[in-house]
Amino acid sequence: MHLATVIWTLVICMDNRLQGRNAEKIADFFGIKPGQFEGLTYADPSLWITNPHRWWHRLTFWWLLWRVSVKAHHVKGVVLTGHSGCGGCKIKRGNLDPATEKRLIIADLRRSATKIKRHYPHLEVRIGFVTIHDDKPTLGAEELPEITIEEIPLAA
Repeated sequence: MHLATVIWTLVICMDNRLQGRNAEKIADFFGIKPGQFEGLTYADPSLWITNPHRWWHRLTFWWLLWRVSVKAHHVKGVVLTGHSGCGGCKIKRGNLDPATEKRLIIADLRRSATKIKRHYPHLEVRIGFVTIHDDKPTLGAEELPEITIEEIPLAA
């Protein structure tokens, strides 16, 4: 991939259900074509900036965003995503009902977006929530579950 085509940084959970064609589906939802994004993954990306699993993870995020995405790849924007049934969220916060999990993830995504805009006002920042439909049958073990994506307004 030629670096000139990388326009966006897509921050998604490292959950395998969001990789491959599902990562491309998320990007497409935001109008990003294949080859126009790079991916950063973390266990519950909504926490990466605001309340990471380990304090130094936050430093890693900012280093990757600045040194790689902004300085080396000259991205114009960042898409931050969270998702339903997030194991990283469960590790950090315990078992939550789906509505509470979604509310907390969205609140953290908004705080993260605000921090990114404060540091990099020239970047476009968008956030999304992905619902993973594990209840729908798949054709085989190698198939990824269906997902639904919704864009979340930056302000509540």
